[in-house]
Amino acid sequence: MSAIRPARRLHLRKTMSSVVNNVRRVARIGNYWYWIAAPELASGIDIAALVSPLRYDVLIRRDFLTFYAAQRDRYAADFDAFVAEVRQGSYYRWFMTSEAIRCKPHLLGDAAALEQEFISRVRRAARLYEDVTAHGFQPQFPIILKTAERLLPPTTDRQGPPTGKHVAGRYFLADGCHRLALLMTLGYTVLPSEYVRVKCFREFSPFDSTALLARSLPIDAKAYFAFLSSRYCAPHVFERKAELLAYVERHRPADLAEVAAVMQVDGFGS
Repeated sequence: MSAIRPARRLHLRKTMSSVVNNVRRVARIGNYWYWIAAPELASGIDIAALVSPLRYDVLIRRDFLTFYAAQRDRYAADFDAFVAEVRQGSYYRWFMTSEAIRCKPHLLGDAAALEQEFISRVRRAARLYEDVTAHGFQPQFPIILKTAERLLPPTTDRQGPPTGKHVAGRYFLADGCHRLALLMTLGYTVLPSEYVRVKCFREFSPFDSTALLARSLPIDAKAYFAFLSSRYCAPHVFERKAELLAYVERHRPADLAEVAAVMQVDGFGS
């Protein structure tokens, strides 16, 4: 019985949450949500445009999974040494300066607990890699995109002020970021529609991880401009700001103000 009760409690919480959400939606109060079809995404979603310019964290996850793929034998033979090396890189700094603050605030005062949570995060990412490479992507665990009846400007914190970016688009990456990063590692450039579900809120502010990480990580300028190029200059890649802006000005002038504002917020505008 003791093993069943927690599952039952979780089921009850989810059921009650669903009931409350449905009541809010009918009454149009609070920030209700509902699943929607998105026929315009039926042919797939360009991954680069989904990730850039707000979700630099996905590249950090991608790079970690690429590292893991090359170091699987070491992971299995000497896990402690593997983790020690990972702690020296961006994946660890991303976890401590972004993921932990957003998703594990109850652990922020406990350094030992945070370290254990990071180790758990590494193990989960490794299991995901092994599962997907062995069995393929499981559509029953989709990548979640979010949209809203009223889209708000991006923020770095759910309760925080806007970062200053205004990014055109209707659908924004929410849950399943490691799965998306793994697909990128496996060579996907287009996200199949059957791997996606879309959640529509009354109001939603996209998460601007890039603005957050630009302040907490040493993001290389060449890597940053290549990251922006993947959205605004595809299929071309530019590692210099002047070349990127010149291309946008010539070929996508309607996006020039957006790109300039994005650079300014992220500290690459001057």
